[in-house]
Amino acid sequence: MGYEPIKPIADPGENLLLVDNARYHLYQVAYRETIPPSHPFVAEASAGAGLAAGGRIQAFNTNTILDLSEAQVGQFRAYVLDDVHVRMNQPGATARHSTGQLIATFNPFSKLQDPYDAMTEFFSFEDQRPILDITNPTGYALVQVRVAFYGFRFVLAGKEGISSLGGKVAPIETFENIKAARESGAKFAVVGVGGWPR
Repeated sequence: MGYEPIKPIADPGENLLLVDNARYHLYQVAYRETIPPSHPFVAEASAGAGLAAGGRIQAFNTNTILDLSEAQVGQFRAYVLDDVHVRMNQPGATARHSTGQLIATFNPFSKLQDPYDAMTEFFSFEDQRPILDITNPTGYALVQVRVAFYGFRFVLAGKEGISSLGGKVAPIETFENIKAARESGAKFAVVGVGGWPR
């Protein structure tokens, strides 16, 4: 990662070790495609109602934009288009970008320090997409509340290969911990797709 343009975590034929709820699932990348910055991937969180000064949109679900089919992983970055602060939870209300006591937000000014949105990068697996908590810290009402997403979509192959119909695919192997995955001799990139408790 780092402060540079987004690059795919893996190429077709390479392996991904998905970390989800402290379980480690090994898959192979069968196919990869880009999701460029574009209007269909802009979430308007207020549904056209805007957001009052000091207002909050709690638990905005990104399912209509970021849900993937079975056995697919998304590598995404995000940027904010309006004067709001965005906190990301992924999945199941596990706060992202947090320490034991505090949770960071990103906003339109985040691009000044992070022009490539690298600090917003996250991964989602199937329908485990992020939930956004959005606040308007300004003294004026906003007409729109928009967050944009872009990145890559990976189609995965598992133990029995790939599902042509987007159905469930069992991992090549599942491990109890990272040590066991490394000892298997498989080469992989590790991808956190589930939240990790604070």
